Amino acid sequence: RFLVPTRFADARTSDDAILPELGIHWTGDEKVAAGLRLSRGHRAGGLAYATTLALARPYDEESSWDAELYVDYEPRRDLAVSLNVFASTIEDQQVPFTPAGGIAVLDQLVANSSSSRRYGVEIESQWKIAESFTGYAGLGWLHTEYRDLQLQGTDFSGSRFSNAPELTASVGLAFHHPTGWFASSRFTWADTSFTTVQDAAVTSLETRKLLSARVGYAWENVSVHVFGNNLLDDRYATARSVGLVVPSMNADIGAPRVFGIGCEMKW
Repeated sequence: RFLVPTRFADARTSDDAILPELGIHWTGDEKVAAGLRLSRGHRAGGLAYATTLALARPYDEESSWDAELYVDYEPRRDLAVSLNVFASTIEDQQVPFTPAGGIAVLDQLVANSSSSRRYGVEIESQWKIAESFTGYAGLGWLHTEYRDLQLQGTDFSGSRFSNAPELTASVGLAFHHPTGWFASSRFTWADTSFTTVQDAAVTSLETRKLLSARVGYAWENVSVHVFGNNLLDDRYATARSVGLVVPSMNADIGAPRVFGIGCEMKW
């Protein structure tokens, strides 16, 4: 006869929030337009569990003020450029962490950072190279910072957010012919990041370099195509965590090189 100890946790949370949003849009002429948006963000609180430790802990709601300035510019009929500048001030940001003695995959509690912020810039462009060819490119820069974060007696103030690469970039080319043939290719790159702020060094994520392409033919409301993803067969992890037996590691691996055939019907 075996007896299995059982513990139940019960908790209720209730949040009320007013989420105002204000936007201003200005159009100068056919070439330029700009706007400003200001909004209030909110994420409800809840209850987090550390299963193997039989722990349950509540966490508070998260709120933010978000501002975005955008400009769209078309200097020529075949060229369009857009610029976005954004910033957020976050109060009580919800930060998952593994408590002492817990297993990273199974035991996740949530702490609230009393103050944090993020801001950045995104630039995108689209250029109609020829009648059937269009090129596009994008570049992003992001700064994130926990201004006040305490986890289990350790001060992580000044640390970056997890899973928030500082630099990202993309470039692509698309082809559409009146006869129905089409093709496209896209390359994306993301800077290094990490999975958990507690173990930023050991849960670091490498740069990501992904190339995809597809070629197909469309007629009336039907199209067929062949495609390939991760054509460079880049090996990367989407998440890492400390294993049950130190110094082992667990990792979620990104999708490998993939080829396939697709068909779409519209009606």
